[in-house]
Amino acid sequence: MGQHVSIGGLDFEVIATMRNKIQDSMYNGPDNDNGFIPFGLMRDLKNLRDPDEIIFQPTAAELNKKALTAVREVVARRHHFDPKDDKATPEWDTIEDRAMINAFSLGPAGRCWD
Repeated sequence: MGQHVSIGGLDFEVIATMRNKIQDSMYNGPDNDNGFIPFGLMRDLKNLRDPDEIIFQPTAAELNKKALTAVREVVARRHHFDPKDDKATPEWDTIEDRAMINAFSLGPAGRCWD
């Protein structure tokens, strides 16, 4: 933290670092290999109007569906679509995916078979 990095001729100060993260899924490569900036800055740098994707994490894994519903309601209100329209915006629920991967890998109730 406190170091400066130059990206595309612009100078940025590192204000935080992320702990090492083990990932079973990713968007644009491993988070450990990426830098993150506020969307407002990215919008100005790239002349963007809207983000391509929104990544969020609920406060607890069991709240994933409730959090997704809340996020969709905000985005739908701002962009004038029905929040229940699954085709209006794509979604990728990594918490749900992890449950499927665990079920596939470990079998019913997380038991390993002999």
